[in-house]
Amino acid sequence: MGVSELLSLHGQDAASKPAWAIAAGVREIGAAEAAGDLRPVDGGWSATLANGEPVVFRRLYAGAELCRHLIPSGEQWAAVVALAEERHVPVTLRTPPAADADLPSLEVLLRALAGSEQAELVANDWGTLRLARRAAPKVRPILGRCLRRHRRDPRTSDPPRSGAMSPEVLDLLARWGVDLVEADWLPDDVSPIALAMHLPYALVASGSLCLLSGLSRPLAEKFRPDQPCDAPCRGLTARLHHEGCSAPLLLRENTLFAANGVAGPAMARPDIARCVYDVETDPERTFLRSASGGEP
Repeated sequence: MGVSELLSLHGQDAASKPAWAIAAGVREIGAAEAAGDLRPVDGGWSATLANGEPVVFRRLYAGAELCRHLIPSGEQWAAVVALAEERHVPVTLRTPPAADADLPSLEVLLRALAGSEQAELVANDWGTLRLARRAAPKVRPILGRCLRRHRRDPRTSDPPRSGAMSPEVLDLLARWGVDLVEADWLPDDVSPIALAMHLPYALVASGSLCLLSGLSRPLAEKFRPDQPCDAPCRGLTARLHHEGCSAPLLLRENTLFAANGVAGPAMARPDIARCVYDVETDPERTFLRSASGGEP
């Protein structure tokens, strides 16, 4: 079976260009609009990439992809929905690897999401996918990048790659109604299931706690995952360097990222159905051409 036939099984045209989505909070969107880097248009935001290519972001990703302590409250999610409705864009709820205690909060968000047109859920936890089937069966489920196996070490001489999905995994995803998978490193071979490629940084490592979460606690309570967390890392970003890694590194909240540099190749691959620009991992918006015309 050829590439076109494989992709057609998941409703994707091998000749089509990927759609663009933007992953950001209400505050990040507001700052980018105020700077002129994002320009509201009917059904999204127009922008110019750093390479000069014009794009229109027609979907908003929001929520907490990697940290359970950052799952939005009902009030925070209502602000996201209000922004999406104002800009006439569909919304995708990002959810992290979850604990049992998180499921009631996630169910509230899922039930709120169920009423949104073209709504989607990115699940990084099998329990969340199961919950979504019951609480919001009409919401499109997407397999998160935490559930997709990768070789993620950016210190290797070759870029990290992900192996092909086995027929058994593809069958499981089909039974769960998943026809789109999040990715941030290009796989070795064309994927038989459509991918949503994250740019410009890829996930390297993450954990249940960030470096700041236990600093103010007694020694016996430091960095214990069963302790409450007031999210002291929220919004904090640090640039890192490792002598064995040529890719720029970024520490954002509880996760280490590395620049993936796949913007060019992603445009040409038939298995990339969507490109997701993560503003939260690019706070200076270097991936976009500055509205002032100079360097961002």
